[in-house]
Amino acid sequence: TPAEMVDFLETVIYTGGLTNHEDAIESCHVSLDGSPDTKRMILLITDGMPSLPDTPLDAALNMASKVEREGTTIFPVMISSEGYSPTPNDVDYLEDLSSDNTFADVSDFFALYNLREKLASQIACGL
Repeated sequence: TPAEMVDFLETVIYTGGLTNHEDAIESCHVSLDGSPDTKRMILLITDGMPSLPDTPLDAALNMASKVEREGTTIFPVMISSEGYSPTPNDVDYLEDLSSDNTFADVSDFFALYNLREKLASQIACGL
């Protein structure tokens, strides 16, 4: 449920590091592959642009296209720190990554809880 997802996310501790959206999308898609009769959705939560592999934007966008063709929906969420707004490049990339050309920009994990209605609606409507 959306509430369970938010509860889990509140336990995640950010340790910093590199960002590899391609691997994240592929790993999630593979883990969902055993669920053919359910709606498969990846909630990609990030604090910025990917930094891995060598061509991170192209790699992530190609992987997103691949999993979308195979029936998995991607909904990106950007966790922005206070005083930071996504750049036009961030916006373009996250919209391109998204299955419905939208993304959420929230200031913290608590704000993610407020997305539950939108997420539940997208899941129920089969985006």
